[in-house]
Amino acid sequence: MEFKQYSIIPLNYKIGAKRVTVKVYGFDFTQYTCGFSYGGILIGSGEQIEIRSNGEYTARICDSQGNTVKLLPFCIDFLHIVPTFEGGDGSPDSPFLIKTSLQLSAMRLNLYADYKIIAPIDFADNYLSWIPIGEFKNVRLSYEGVTFSRRHAFCGALDGNNQPIKHFRCICPELYQTGLFGFIGSGIVKNLVMNDVTVCGKYEVGAIAARSFQCERIYLNSSKKEDGRIAIPRDVNKKAVTIRRNRSTCR
Repeated sequence: MEFKQYSIIPLNYKIGAKRVTVKVYGFDFTQYTCGFSYGGILIGSGEQIEIRSNGEYTARICDSQGNTVKLLPFCIDFLHIVPTFEGGDGSPDSPFLIKTSLQLSAMRLNLYADYKIIAPIDFADNYLSWIPIGEFKNVRLSYEGVTFSRRHAFCGALDGNNQPIKHFRCICPELYQTGLFGFIGSGIVKNLVMNDVTVCGKYEVGAIAARSFQCERIYLNSSKKEDGRIAIPRDVNKKAVTIRRNRSTCR
């Protein structure tokens, strides 16, 4: 079966924002049309739409005769709120506890804290693309011979606790660094399990991180790619490995 990258990309993702613009990716809109609905009611048409309320939405893709060719359900849950964790204070002895995808995304609000996943997280039936946590830019600091900005890199710790992250989707063809993390600086990710991973980006692409210094006991299963734009080390698939100073470069 041919794999195709379909996604709803949030163009201005920000937790707690008042609005977000989302855009459909993966279709030639000279041949197809798109309508967005909420609660079964059509709220707009075109490749993109501005959304101001949390909820379950659907993008309906139709051919030139008006026949439905694809339904892309997606969830908006990050507007108008500041998410809280299940417990913890973000210290090494008491990490913030995570059990939802929104709490996982909230790690971007504090790149220096410690986190621990306490329940499986499933992105199934949600075509909204993940936006990577951490970026490699504004070079200022140095770690293991590489300079980076602590202000933008993930420098905390994530313990996956062997709780699986399922059906993960990060399809951002215009981003230079894509994955669960864009860049892990002096931080560490360990005991992380990811099943059914789909990632696409413009240059540096990885399931866990586009760039990283240290990941321990990582499990990846069923990674998907298209056009050669995802680079995942072969020895990562279906077994635990330790990754040090990783940089996935895709041209």
